[in-house]
Amino acid sequence: MADGQLSNSTYPTPPQTEDERLDWLRLIRSRRVGPTTFHRLIAEHGSAGAALAALPGIARAAGVDQYTACPVEVALAECSRARKIGARMLCHARRATRPRCSICRCAAGALGAGRRRAA
Repeated sequence: MADGQLSNSTYPTPPQTEDERLDWLRLIRSRRVGPTTFHRLIAEHGSAGAALAALPGIARAAGVDQYTACPVEVALAECSRARKIGARMLCHARRATRPRCSICRCAAGALGAGRRRAA
């Protein structure tokens, strides 16, 4: 992997606030944003919120008109559903801050994990 072109060893700091967690969820749930693009956008723009703000312009430059990122309401609904089953967010992020994300107690950003309920 010459010059690190195919891998990135730096990961973003996990979200620390509920707003940041929601931004992470919205970014990863946005159309045409997968894991690689998610990490690249955060690296380029500094945060998921800034990446979300930049997405319409990026899409426009790529010839996609009227692009909108994942709506807040959609992300909040996912958070609500996840909270009901006890899911939490697992972040693929820098270990120095010990990932303890709970994305508004939601599944997302990378993976969701839940606990089994007793029958």
